[in-house]
Amino acid sequence: MLVKELRQGLKSRAFVYSFMALHVLMAWDMLLYVVQTETSRDRDFPNFLFWFVIGAALLVIFPLRASGP
Repeated sequence: MLVKELRQGLKSRAFVYSFMALHVLMAWDMLLYVVQTETSRDRDFPNFLFWFVIGAALLVIFPLRASGP
């Protein structure tokens, strides 16, 4: 039963869109990291942003999506 629900969840449009948005945000964060490290040596903000987006997606967005219909 768990495997069936997992497969259905992975095929849903909500998962696909949130996964695509996660990749777009990660690409933007990587671009910000490259631009910022070329101009200064402060790497804290891009590192924080990367872990914040990953944590928000895995701990908030994906579980909330699973609780919906």
